[in-house]
Amino acid sequence: MVGTVTVRTFGFRELEQKLRQLPNRTRKAVLVRTLRKAAPMVVNVLRANAPRGLTGHLAASPAAGTKLTRHQAAQDAGTVKSTAQLNIGIAADGTTGVTQYAALTEFYNRGTTGWFTRGWESTRGLALEVIKVELAAAIDKSLARGSGARG
Repeated sequence: MVGTVTVRTFGFRELEQKLRQLPNRTRKAVLVRTLRKAAPMVVNVLRANAPRGLTGHLAASPAAGTKLTRHQAAQDAGTVKSTAQLNIGIAADGTTGVTQYAALTEFYNRGTTGWFTRGWESTRGLALEVIKVELAAAIDKSLARGSGARG
Protein backbone atom coordinates (compact mmCIF):
# COMPACT_ATOMS: atom_id res chain seq x y z
CA MET A 1 0.00 0.00 0.00
CA VAL A 2 1.46 3.33 -1.02
CA GLY A 3 0.43 6.19 1.21
CA THR A 4 1.16 9.88 1.19
CA VAL A 5 2.11 11.81 4.28
CA THR A 6 1.95 15.60 4.37
CA VAL A 7 4.21 17.33 6.84
CA ARG A 8 4.39 21.06 7.59
CA THR A 9 8.00 22.24 7.55
CA PHE A 10 9.81 25.47 8.30
CA GLY A 11 13.08 26.78 6.87
CA PHE A 12 12.91 24.96 3.56
CA ARG A 13 11.81 27.95 1.46
CA GLU A 14 15.32 29.44 1.54
CA LEU A 15 16.81 26.05 0.67
CA GLU A 16 14.43 25.72 -2.26
CA GLN A 17 15.54 29.09 -3.62
CA LYS A 18 19.20 28.05 -3.38
CA LEU A 19 18.40 24.64 -4.87
CA ARG A 20 16.90 26.31 -7.96
CA GLN A 21 20.35 27.75 -8.71
CA LEU A 22 21.58 24.23 -9.48
CA PRO A 23 21.07 22.47 -12.81
CA ASN A 24 18.26 19.88 -12.75
CA ARG A 25 20.59 16.89 -12.82
CA THR A 26 22.72 18.22 -9.95
CA ARG A 27 19.59 19.22 -8.04
CA LYS A 28 18.19 15.69 -8.17
CA ALA A 29 21.52 14.13 -7.16
CA VAL A 30 21.83 16.50 -4.18
CA LEU A 31 18.27 15.73 -3.06
CA VAL A 32 18.64 11.95 -3.35
CA ARG A 33 21.99 11.97 -1.48
CA THR A 34 20.42 14.05 1.28
CA LEU A 35 17.39 11.77 1.58
CA ARG A 36 19.65 8.72 1.76
CA LYS A 37 21.47 10.27 4.73
CA ALA A 38 18.24 10.68 6.70
CA ALA A 39 16.74 7.27 5.85
CA PRO A 40 18.88 4.96 8.05
CA MET A 41 17.62 6.47 11.31
CA VAL A 42 14.02 5.79 10.28
CA VAL A 43 14.78 2.29 8.97
CA ASN A 44 16.68 1.36 12.16
CA VAL A 45 13.75 2.41 14.37
CA LEU A 46 11.33 0.48 12.16
CA ARG A 47 13.50 -2.63 12.43
CA ALA A 48 13.70 -2.26 16.21
CA ASN A 49 9.90 -1.83 16.50
CA ALA A 50 8.93 -4.63 14.11
CA PRO A 51 7.13 -7.61 15.60
CA ARG A 52 9.44 -10.63 15.73
CA GLY A 53 6.79 -13.25 14.93
CA LEU A 54 7.82 -16.84 14.33
CA THR A 55 10.62 -16.22 11.85
CA GLY A 56 11.89 -12.72 12.58
CA HIS A 57 11.85 -11.91 8.86
CA LEU A 58 9.71 -8.81 9.36
CA ALA A 59 12.34 -7.15 11.56
CA ALA A 60 14.89 -7.38 8.74
CA SER A 61 12.54 -6.14 6.02
CA PRO A 62 12.23 -2.35 6.48
CA ALA A 63 14.34 -0.68 3.79
CA ALA A 64 14.79 2.56 1.89
CA GLY A 65 15.23 2.97 -1.84
CA THR A 66 14.58 5.14 -4.84
CA LYS A 67 12.99 2.44 -7.02
CA LEU A 68 9.41 1.22 -6.82
CA THR A 69 8.18 -2.20 -7.90
CA ARG A 70 5.78 -2.21 -10.84
CA HIS A 71 2.89 -2.73 -8.44
CA GLN A 72 3.97 0.19 -6.23
CA ALA A 73 4.51 2.42 -9.28
CA ALA A 74 0.99 1.64 -10.49
CA GLN A 75 -0.41 2.58 -7.07
CA ASP A 76 1.72 5.73 -7.04
CA ALA A 77 0.52 6.83 -10.49
CA GLY A 78 -1.44 10.06 -10.41
CA THR A 79 0.12 11.35 -7.19
CA VAL A 80 2.15 14.54 -7.08
CA LYS A 81 5.54 13.98 -8.68
CA SER A 82 8.64 15.38 -7.07
CA THR A 83 12.19 16.07 -8.18
CA ALA A 84 13.52 13.33 -5.92
CA GLN A 85 11.82 10.61 -3.95
CA LEU A 86 13.04 8.07 -1.42
CA ASN A 87 10.63 5.37 -0.32
CA ILE A 88 10.78 3.71 3.06
CA GLY A 89 8.79 0.53 3.38
CA ILE A 90 8.84 -3.23 3.58
CA ALA A 91 11.20 -4.97 1.17
CA ALA A 92 9.66 -8.20 -0.07
CA ASP A 93 11.98 -11.09 -0.75
CA GLY A 94 9.36 -13.03 -2.69
CA THR A 95 9.37 -16.11 -0.47
CA THR A 96 8.44 -15.27 3.11
CA GLY A 97 5.19 -13.39 2.67
CA VAL A 98 6.72 -10.54 4.64
CA THR A 99 4.67 -7.80 2.98
CA GLN A 100 1.38 -9.53 3.77
CA TYR A 101 2.45 -10.12 7.38
CA ALA A 102 3.55 -6.47 7.65
CA ALA A 103 0.12 -5.32 6.47
CA LEU A 104 -1.60 -7.61 8.97
CA THR A 105 0.50 -6.43 11.90
CA GLU A 106 0.19 -2.76 10.91
CA PHE A 107 -3.48 -2.46 10.02
CA TYR A 108 -5.36 -5.31 11.70
CA ASN A 109 -4.30 -5.03 15.31
CA ARG A 110 -7.63 -3.76 16.59
CA GLY A 111 -7.44 -0.18 17.73
CA THR A 112 -3.75 0.33 18.31
CA THR A 113 -1.41 2.30 16.09
CA GLY A 114 0.76 -0.06 14.09
CA TRP A 115 4.50 -0.50 14.62
CA PHE A 116 5.40 1.08 11.27
CA THR A 117 3.31 4.19 11.92
CA ARG A 118 4.76 4.55 15.44
CA GLY A 119 8.28 4.20 14.04
CA TRP A 120 7.72 6.93 11.43
CA GLU A 121 6.00 9.26 13.88
CA SER A 122 8.83 8.91 16.40
CA THR A 123 11.55 9.74 13.85
CA ARG A 124 10.00 12.11 11.33
CA GLY A 125 10.92 15.33 13.16
CA LEU A 126 14.55 14.31 13.53
CA ALA A 127 14.66 12.97 9.96
CA LEU A 128 13.34 16.27 8.59
CA GLU A 129 15.87 18.21 10.64
CA VAL A 130 18.69 16.01 9.27
CA ILE A 131 17.36 16.61 5.76
CA LYS A 132 17.33 20.37 6.32
CA VAL A 133 20.90 20.50 7.71
CA GLU A 134 22.36 18.05 5.18
CA LEU A 135 20.56 19.69 2.27
CA ALA A 136 21.91 23.13 3.20
CA ALA A 137 25.45 21.75 3.36
CA ALA A 138 25.09 19.82 0.08
CA ILE A 139 23.67 22.82 -1.79
CA ASP A 140 26.44 25.11 -0.52
CA LYS A 141 29.06 22.52 -1.49
CA SER A 142 27.62 22.15 -5.01
CA LEU A 143 27.39 25.90 -5.50
CA ALA A 144 30.97 26.38 -4.28
CA ARG A 145 32.14 23.68 -6.67
CA GLY A 146 30.62 25.62 -9.52
CA SER A 147 27.70 23.28 -10.17
CA GLY A 148 25.42 26.28 -10.11
CA ALA A 149 26.50 27.52 -13.52
CA ARG A 150 23.37 27.14 -15.60
CA GLY A 151 23.78 27.13 -19.28
